[in-house]
Amino acid sequence: MKHRIIWCALAASLGSSIVQAGPISYLDNEQRVAAFGQNVYRYVVAPLPWTDALTAATSYSWNGQAGHLATVTSLAENEFLYEAFIGPRHATPGVNLEQSQAWIALSDGSFEGVWQWMAGPEQGTTASFTNWNLGEPNNLGDEDYAVIHWQDRGLGTGRWYDYGNSNDFGNIGMPGQPFLVEFENAVNPSPVPVPATLPLLASALAGFGVWRRRVAEKT
Repeated sequence: MKHRIIWCALAASLGSSIVQAGPISYLDNEQRVAAFGQNVYRYVVAPLPWTDALTAATSYSWNGQAGHLATVTSLAENEFLYEAFIGPRHATPGVNLEQSQAWIALSDGSFEGVWQWMAGPEQGTTASFTNWNLGEPNNLGDEDYAVIHWQDRGLGTGRWYDYGNSNDFGNIGMPGQPFLVEFENAVNPSPVPVPATLPLLASALAGFGVWRRRVAEKT
C-alpha cells in the first residue's frame, strides 16, 4: 500500500510539471518549453534583433545547462520546433503572424551566401541541413539571419526565410523577432565530475584522524 501511495505521488508531481498538447509534452504551463531527444528548447516571445537574441539566449538556463540560440541540424528537429512553437501560435486567433516565427542561430553575415551556425556545438560550421522556402534566401535588403516561418508556399510548413537584423514587419515599436533557445543535454544532464584530488584528500584526512585517535589513546 505504501508503494502505491508513493507511485501515485510521483505521478501527480510529474503531471503538474508536464503539459500535454497533442504529441508535444511541454515542460511549462505557458507551452513555451519542450524537449526533443535530450535537448530542451524555449520559445522566447519578446522580439529582439537577431544580434541581441544571439546574446540574450546565453542568459537562459535549464537544469543547470546554459542556453544558446537554437541550431537545427535535421528535418525531425525542425518539424518538432514548428509543431511545438511556431504552428500553435500561427493557429491562435488574434496573434500577430509576425510573432509566430522565430530566429535560429543561422547567418551569412560573415560571408554572403555561406550560411553558418553562430552558436552551440556547431558554431562556425556551414549548415549541412537547410530548410529554405521557395525563393529563399533572397537577401532582399541585405538579409543575413534566418527564421523558422509559418508560411507555406507549397513546400510544407516550418520553412526558413532570411531577414534583416532589426526588421519589425508589423511589430510596431518592437524591432526583431521572437527566438528559440536550445539547452544541450538538459533533459538528464551529466553530473559534474568530482576532481581526482578530492578522494585523495578525503583519504588523507581520514588517515590523519585515525592517527590522532591512536596518539590520544597512548597518552
